[in-house]
Amino acid sequence: MLATNKNVRNLSIELSGLRVMALPLMPFAIQYEAGFMTTPIRYLFSQLNHLRGKKSRHLLQQTGLSAGQPKILDFLGLHEGMTQRGLASGCGVEPATMSALLDGLERDGYVEKRGDQNNRRVVKIHLTEQGREKVRLIQLLVEELERQTFGAEFSAAEQEQFRVLLERYCERWRQLDADEVMPAGVDGCR
Repeated sequence: MLATNKNVRNLSIELSGLRVMALPLMPFAIQYEAGFMTTPIRYLFSQLNHLRGKKSRHLLQQTGLSAGQPKILDFLGLHEGMTQRGLASGCGVEPATMSALLDGLERDGYVEKRGDQNNRRVVKIHLTEQGREKVRLIQLLVEELERQTFGAEFSAAEQEQFRVLLERYCERWRQLDADEVMPAGVDGCR
């Protein structure tokens, strides 16, 4: 049975006791016969990625960096001295994209490439002092965004529980991602 309500602009389809509803901010929420409504995790993550990305991009414009560069600097702040390949994997970008982003960061004086002392064929990426200053700014902006997001709505215990569950969820996705090999000690979900 297909029913629409023009006042609320929602669409619902009832199938085998489940009502699938498309609402403006919750596409494809599922309402069971008992009246309990839930949104599938995949849509919550999609919505979260969209909203967080939009707000983050706006906030990180204050750094003067181009798209993608704040993530790389922030990641390097946690994992100094990575190879370009490891950095691409950890940041979840293609190696060719990483190469172009690093060229810009190197040109602007935020990173430098150094040969590995033990293997001259290996080049590692390091932050310059100017890069470290930019990382501190990025971290302050992101921490402020997280404070605004969690606000008084979530207790410290709830925030920690949320972080732990997200880490477990990320770990499971890494296990399922057999095609990509993450370097030891690199956490691509951060």
